[in-house]
Amino acid sequence: MIIYSTNPGNATQDQVFLLSITEANTYFSSDSARQCKPTKYAVANGVSESNSSNCRWWLRSPGYFQNLAATVSTGGDVPEGGNRVSIDFIAVRPALWIAFDS
Repeated sequence: MIIYSTNPGNATQDQVFLLSITEANTYFSSDSARQCKPTKYAVANGVSESNSSNCRWWLRSPGYFQNLAATVSTGGDVPEGGNRVSIDFIAVRPALWIAFDS
């Protein structure tokens, strides 16, 4: 899903990756399901917590400008305008596919 005309780059075939806006909305059925509590390690390394102890987390979808990337807010919604990718207090929540038939 491209909300803005920002170039998203190549599609990923990586084994470990960040979710896109579409995937975050598909695999988490509600804002409350997308809410994330940071680990003690993440907080010790700069991830900020809200008053409800939730944190924001990165998505791989681009934002409004090339230097912005989408995130999930502390409330679990997905503001699609994005945040500067140089911000270091937003958590990383990696995703991966596991094949049980291999």
